[in-house]
Amino acid sequence: MIPRSAPPIDSRDVETLLNQFLERHLGYVPEWHPEPKTAGAAVGPIFARMLSTILGRLNQVPAKNKLALLDFLGLRVEPAQPSRAPIARICRERPSCSHGRSDPG
Repeated sequence: MIPRSAPPIDSRDVETLLNQFLERHLGYVPEWHPEPKTAGAAVGPIFARMLSTILGRLNQVPAKNKLALLDFLGLRVEPAQPSRAPIARICRERPSCSHGRSDPG
């Protein structure tokens, strides 16, 4: 089974969120027109960064739900381990080999 990551719930970045905020703010507060480089103008970028952080956490929910389901079913995620396999060397017609093994020296 190939592990697949869930698609993001919301893939908007900070720039997209800021642009959408600036486009839509007139519908919510039409009298608000902040001057550039003032505290009012800083509200948009701060809001976009905070919302981006929340969306990042929201995008992690499917993976956490998958782990919770596996835990509920009693399945544990085990760390990866290197593979091991027995290896036998068979020497034929060589005087340096005895009983299928060679001397380490």
